[in-house]
Amino acid sequence: MAYRIWFGTSKIGEYYLKFSTCQECLFRVLKELGAFSRQKGPHGGIHPILTLPHKCPLPSASNWSSAPGCYQLKSALAWYELFEVTGEVVFLRAYESTLQNALASEHDFLPGETDANKVMDRLHAYAYFLEGLLPVLDREDCSCALRNGIDRIDAYLGEIAPVFVRSDVYAQLLRLRLYGSILGAIQLDQEAAAHEARQAAAFQLRSEDSGASNGLFFGRKCGKLLPFVNPTSTALCAQALALWDDHRNNTLQSRYDNLI
Repeated sequence: MAYRIWFGTSKIGEYYLKFSTCQECLFRVLKELGAFSRQKGPHGGIHPILTLPHKCPLPSASNWSSAPGCYQLKSALAWYELFEVTGEVVFLRAYESTLQNALASEHDFLPGETDANKVMDRLHAYAYFLEGLLPVLDREDCSCALRNGIDRIDAYLGEIAPVFVRSDVYAQLLRLRLYGSILGAIQLDQEAAAHEARQAAAFQLRSEDSGASNGLFFGRKCGKLLPFVNPTSTALCAQALALWDDHRNNTLQSRYDNLI
């Protein structure tokens, strides 16, 4: 059995620490997460896939999701939040190590492919990297990376969208603009944000099928919607549109820890 560790391991542990009352279990969770935070993959990064139950890493592959990369900083957010909950410095060090690796490698993540369809997929992953910067936007190198990263996603999105576009990329870009603005790292481009909100909302399905109605389509190719609703796309777009409503109502909060 293989387990992808983009978000799962640390995030599960974080919620367990917040809500469990079993002291012995909490101790075991902390011990396992501390050991996991010290595991290093290629070039000091995180192994993207481990086999269970022995936690042995699988060899990296050429596709982005099977290789270490800057996108894993989103996973490392859980370590930062675990540090906030427990005060254990080992978790802060794990986040900081992942942050430095991500900042050093992020420029090469895009475009990363010659196939425009695969570049669009990488925009989704690259947005994870930018989301992972949110706790440290008071640092100039991190706020600069966010500003430049938003511009890079925007440019590639505009170029590739006529061929293939993912609804979640619009949603992620909108969320980054909103959080970057309220956290003081960027000035909100109202026109661009409104455009992304309209584009994300345009993927919503209206149907008599109660199991799919109000879900959002995964994407569009050459102007035609891809005929399936995607739960991840739905969650990201729904949250982005809710945040956009909060912004317009002047009720947007600066806490990013509920970010999907």
